[in-house]
Amino acid sequence: MIVAALRLLSALLGVVLLTAVTVAGIAVAVFSVRGGDRSLSYNQLAGWLDLAAFRDTVGIWLDGLESTGSVDIAAALAGVGAVAAGAALVVGAVVPRRERLLILDRSAAGRLAMRRRAAAGALTALVERPREVLDARVRVRPSRHKVGGRASARLDRARSADPAEVRTAAAKSTDGLVGEMSLKLRLHDRIRRRNGRVR
Repeated sequence: MIVAALRLLSALLGVVLLTAVTVAGIAVAVFSVRGGDRSLSYNQLAGWLDLAAFRDTVGIWLDGLESTGSVDIAAALAGVGAVAAGAALVVGAVVPRRERLLILDRSAAGRLAMRRRAAAGALTALVERPREVLDARVRVRPSRHKVGGRASARLDRARSADPAEVRTAAAKSTDGLVGEMSLKLRLHDRIRRRNGRVR
């Protein structure tokens, strides 16, 4: 969970940084067309960005870092925090994403597993077999260390169909595969209207 959050944060930060670098590169390219103090020049760009005042501000901050006392501690903590944040972003960008597999069997020779998307696709095809089921969506959540896991199926049915019959037919069609996968299946039905919406 933490690695996934770091991966998402790294992706977002990468997009922001790439956009900033692109804009800065375009600005430098435009203002490097002419030299001197003309409208498209480095000096004019520095004046627009007020870099002189920024230099004075940074200079005061750097002078504060050279002094002794609580300012040094604050700067050290800020530096450690920046290094930790950078390391976390590197972990999020470098660590490969591991897909959780649905373990079907475990023995001394090894384990037999399958991707949860494949398992969900197989269960979806079976759930949609009964005529009363108009559409279905199955999600599989494998157990972390044990065989099997949980699965939830959301069924779309017509208004005239009996909910109990729909769930019974769907459970019967998936009974064999659910047992082979050691899954606990939960069925949820909802009514599909004529315009395709459900409630």
